[in-house]
Amino acid sequence: MSDALDDPFVCSLMDEFGHPGYVVWFGILEIIARENGTNLTGKIDISPAYLRRKLRTSQTKVRQVLDFCRTNGRLLATFSEKKWEIEVPKMLELKDNYIKDLQGAGKKPSLEVEVEVEVEKEED
Repeated sequence: MSDALDDPFVCSLMDEFGHPGYVVWFGILEIIARENGTNLTGKIDISPAYLRRKLRTSQTKVRQVLDFCRTNGRLLATFSEKKWEIEVPKMLELKDNYIKDLQGAGKKPSLEVEVEVEVEKEED
């Protein structure tokens, strides 16, 4: 299990922005991880319109949350009208901590969805 809701940064983010702060922060992390694939750089160039649609909040709110994260040293960002450049320098560290948490819980990281199949035994 994750302890993100107890993290001081996440708490301050939620104090400032409520649930949109949480959604934007973790949404950005997920988008970077997905877009980077196996070459996890922690960097992404993305349109603000895409972020607004994907994170289901206003572009202004997304920008405010990113500015808050930047001010708190969690990411680097530059903004232009058509492209935002976002970098999370500690992305690899966040990934490593996630993997360690999974291993501690006896789980394996996977890109595939696990499906349980019930097998019926034939009775003699």
